[in-house]
Amino acid sequence: MRLATTTNTIVNDRTTKAYTSPGESIRRCVSAGFRVFDMSLMDFRNEHYILRNSDWESQIFEVAECASELKAEFSQAHAPYWSAPFDVRSGTKEELELFDISMTRAIKACAILGVKWVAFHAVTDVANNCEKGLSFSLNLDYFGKYIDLAKKLGVGIAFENTVDIDNPLIIRRYHASYEELCEFADSFHDGCVGVCWDFGHANRQHYKNQSAALKFIGKRLKALHVNDNHTIQDTHNIPFLGTVEWEPVMKTLTEIGYGGDFSFEIKGHVNNVPEPLKDKAIKYAYDVGSYVLSLAKL
Repeated sequence: MRLATTTNTIVNDRTTKAYTSPGESIRRCVSAGFRVFDMSLMDFRNEHYILRNSDWESQIFEVAECASELKAEFSQAHAPYWSAPFDVRSGTKEELELFDISMTRAIKACAILGVKWVAFHAVTDVANNCEKGLSFSLNLDYFGKYIDLAKKLGVGIAFENTVDIDNPLIIRRYHASYEELCEFADSFHDGCVGVCWDFGHANRQHYKNQSAALKFIGKRLKALHVNDNHTIQDTHNIPFLGTVEWEPVMKTLTEIGYGGDFSFEIKGHVNNVPEPLKDKAIKYAYDVGSYVLSLAKL
């Protein structure tokens, strides 16, 4: 395992709200010690979204060139995701078109950047009381063309565990259960489809013993989103600033032979501090991550 972090580790200035480009975020994270990155392609509604404009491809090549100059690389990415109420059919025609364009471009961007695994969030059939079987079929139908494109371009898909309690109006969310997450991945009978485990989501789902979930997932595990919280909100803190028990899960990652990277998703830790402290916050995150990785060897 290598220590990695997301390109949205820095997004904007806390006071001025000035936008920080992915290239600038990479540069500052490299200065702190990081060399491996998760390309954040999530926020397709954001006006600064890198895939929004017609010159998106040249912007992605600029990011790739920046990383190459800094001797950094991309091992995983995060695709756009459909936020509450988590049912794509609830969107307007314009939103659905924007999401489709963003998903297609995100997969192509992953191929340009050499990303091995891109994380997808499943959608939920809210219109039919979040029924598991209907949600299963909805995801097969909706994501099929994106998975086909990813396979064609040599990019693996890792479906991520979600959280039931993100929205009080939703009965439950599909893939909040690691058993159904694995069932869905297995249904493809294809090594190009696996699982991304988000420790913060699992903690909010009250999986006190995440080692049991990781052992169940086993070889399906292809990517990690490493962050911590106190179960109430998805605060994206660094390890030990929440209630995730890191010692046992690190040993479990070694036991199951996890071959991916240990990738931070910690924008809550960095973006909530003033600009003069951000670089120190990133360096501290790197030191904490190095320590957590050492636990896998004990």
